[in-house]
Amino acid sequence: MPVPGEAAANNSFSGRAEAPVIQAQHIETVYLASAPTPQRPAWTLPARPAGLVGRDRERTGLLALLDPARRAAAPGVVCLTGPGGVGKTALALDTAYDVRARGWYPGPALYVDARAHRSDRIDGAEALLGALLRQLGLPGDQLDRHRAGLEGQLRGTLAAEPQGCLIVVDDLADADLLGSVIPADGRHRLLVTLRGSPGRDDVSEVRLPGLGPDAARLLLADLSGRAADDPLVAEVAGLCGELPHALRLAASRLAEPDDAVQNFLAILRQPEERPAELGLVPLYDASLALLDAADARMLHLLTLHPGTEVDTAAAAALAGCTVPEAGRRLRQLCASHLLEQSGTPDRVRCHDLLWQYARSRCTAVESPAEVTAAEHRLVQHYAAHAPDADDGWLEREWRTLVLVVAMAARLGRCDVVSALAAGLIDHLTGQARTVDALSVLGHAVTAAHQRGEHGREAALLTEMSRQYHGVQRAREAAVCAEAGHLVHIRMGVLSPDMDDALAEHAAAQGDAHAAVHHRDRAARGWRRRGHLARYAVSLYGLGCGWDDLGEPGRAARAYARSLAAAEAARDVRAAARACHALAAGAAARDAHDEAADHLTRGLDLARRTDDVRTTVALLNRLARARLDARRTDDAVELLDTALRLTDAYRLRQLRTSVLDLEADLLKSLATAADRAAEACERDAETAVEEHVVRCEREWFGRPRGAGRTAQVGTSEREGDATTEGAAPDTSDDPSEPAWWEVGAASSDRPDHRAWVREAERSPAVVAKRDAAARLRRQTDGLLARAAKAEEERGRRRQEEGAEHVPEPPVLRPNHHLRSVFARTTALPGCALLWSMAWVVHDWFQDARRPVTALLYLGLTVAAVWAGRRVWQRSRGTHAGDVLALCVHRCHPAAGAALLAYAAALTGARLTVLGAAVLLAAQTAWDLWPVVRHRMRPPAGVGAVRPSS
Repeated sequence: MPVPGEAAANNSFSGRAEAPVIQAQHIETVYLASAPTPQRPAWTLPARPAGLVGRDRERTGLLALLDPARRAAAPGVVCLTGPGGVGKTALALDTAYDVRARGWYPGPALYVDARAHRSDRIDGAEALLGALLRQLGLPGDQLDRHRAGLEGQLRGTLAAEPQGCLIVVDDLADADLLGSVIPADGRHRLLVTLRGSPGRDDVSEVRLPGLGPDAARLLLADLSGRAADDPLVAEVAGLCGELPHALRLAASRLAEPDDAVQNFLAILRQPEERPAELGLVPLYDASLALLDAADARMLHLLTLHPGTEVDTAAAAALAGCTVPEAGRRLRQLCASHLLEQSGTPDRVRCHDLLWQYARSRCTAVESPAEVTAAEHRLVQHYAAHAPDADDGWLEREWRTLVLVVAMAARLGRCDVVSALAAGLIDHLTGQARTVDALSVLGHAVTAAHQRGEHGREAALLTEMSRQYHGVQRAREAAVCAEAGHLVHIRMGVLSPDMDDALAEHAAAQGDAHAAVHHRDRAARGWRRRGHLARYAVSLYGLGCGWDDLGEPGRAARAYARSLAAAEAARDVRAAARACHALAAGAAARDAHDEAADHLTRGLDLARRTDDVRTTVALLNRLARARLDARRTDDAVELLDTALRLTDAYRLRQLRTSVLDLEADLLKSLATAADRAAEACERDAETAVEEHVVRCEREWFGRPRGAGRTAQVGTSEREGDATTEGAAPDTSDDPSEPAWWEVGAASSDRPDHRAWVREAERSPAVVAKRDAAARLRRQTDGLLARAAKAEEERGRRRQEEGAEHVPEPPVLRPNHHLRSVFARTTALPGCALLWSMAWVVHDWFQDARRPVTALLYLGLTVAAVWAGRRVWQRSRGTHAGDVLALCVHRCHPAAGAALLAYAAALTGARLTVLGAAVLLAAQTAWDLWPVVRHRMRPPAGVGAVRPSS
């Protein structure tokens, strides 16, 4: 306040106050309290995480990058990247504690949680820099308000630090923020966890994958307190997708009571509920929030793909964009760690839990019309590639194609099903993937029926019957064979396909005579048509029929003709099967050299094709031939190859037969090794006995008094030894008792035990004893392997019926029954009733002329017999077949002639009109399929390659 009597002071200030301002008229002494020096925390790291397993390799890599000795070689920033929930934070903190324990960075250890995927996240470079500067001791009121100023303050503060600092920034949102916090001083290190890729050359990136199965099981067991070998632990670890975040939550749930654990496990077994139950939805929501709309849509639509891997072209078809654009989208998703590259170029895959989450998001976000359109584009994309597909493409994509066929069937795209099934069935049957082949065959049968391709439908049903026989499903095979026969009858066209199908059905029923009859008929039909490949297959079946009838000579001739036809048609697969059959026949005749030649030739042919089943059968047969020829090394090598193939292609039945042969081979090898061990032991015993005998001879050959007590160890005078079994010389002093008469305590008695011990220590005997012991161990190992093979064989036989096999696509009642009934029964039956009525009418009207009616009745009965003979394809002579076919085709014309003759005689035109209409309908019904077949062969016939 102003002093009385003095003028008032009036001061004004402008600008910004940089320091405390004191206003007064008279200032003598000012005491300012010094501001407290800010305390810089030396340790802000959270507690060290517990239960970190399976990260030794990644921890070693991080420590190598953080090593101060590599200051010039390593950048100052190490970025730990990976998808959400993979355990980046736990590994970063654990590594930071290891770094501090090594004394590498003794300065402050700072930790900033950027919380990028939470609502209270640190947003922007200014907030991140401010958080770091505050931890370094700079007060908040001294922080610059601009990014450039904050960066300068951070560089200056770190430069003023006397010792190196370790800075951990966890869960950073944007890789662009790294440029603001990179230390300029090489004494410091920055460790960052990031979900995306840093995309900078001055940053060392360490990608963190998921835990392996063993590490996931150990982590869950450690956190839950259960045993690592507990089946429940293994199942839950697999359902958690080996993600540490999910495993930690599951461990807390496993500590609950048993009822709660069972409820938790029941929910985990539902794939659509698994991400939410494991607490992964917030993590995935935050990751998707960082994507733009196009990338998020791509991720949603990728879940519509039925396979485990997606290539760029399929992704483009799903999204409805170009292939380059799809490639850019996929690369961006891989950089965000939402997808990962597979082993094949231009192919990506998605984690199971993330896939389930994205699939639920696709259902919730994308419209049903968009989802359906994307699925149609996908199946059309694969159908467009089917005509030009080679074996390599089919081998890479067969798993996906099987699922795409099912998707196309669900969408009602019969054209796509037919296009994909044409080559896929042949590939799957050749690779002996029977279950998948049956699934595709079922959809293909339904599609062929809906498209009216009855010829293809019959061929597919016949192939299904073969495949069901291959997995020992006789009931399903019979159902498919019956349905295929009905389709053939409905088609109304006699073809060798029908005879082949009937032959296979008869063989399955054990009627070898009928099988031979139909195979012979089919072979003649294919030969007339000039179809050599199918002719070879029919001849092969004919040979099998003759084998069943016990006619090896006829069977060998049929197989030889099949081989010649297959070679003429360049059908390598059929030629390999024929060689296998010829080898089996030669082996039965004890012509082992001929059998070996056929097997070697057939194996060479089979390896040039994709027929794995025939290859394994030939390897098995050739291994047995080598075993019979005592070439065990070759047999073992062949069996190992066959077992690898059966494992790779899941050939249960063939593996059982290979295991049978392996057990026999191992037992025979064990027997041979045991005999060799016994021979070595006998040789060793013989060597010991010979050494003792030699020592006795030398001992007895010494003169009396020459020191007989000195035992002879080696044969020094073999020429002086007495003959074996000769008595010792005692003629010098007859009164002196012989050595055997002396008591046991006499020192003049030979020590046989010393001679035996000396013989046992000789190199020859030791070598034989060692060889015998080695052979005994080899015998025990072979017997153990044989027992293991027999045990696996028994287990395989028990599991043969456990594999799920799809049911045949045959409706009940069958949709072909009406047509078949009309063709085989209804129309001939009506004609028969009409003719009987006509006979009765003429008998009462004009008993003198019933001849025409009786002729008509006989013709109708003959037509019924011919129809059954033609369509049921019963056995008989070739002349009977020709007669039945002529009567079946020509009886309507003969009936019409008889009706015209009767009308001319009686003048009853109206009476005959009904029978004429009936005959015309029956004629059209019988002849129209033949005319249609001649004018336009049914689409798809012959597209299915027959297999044996």
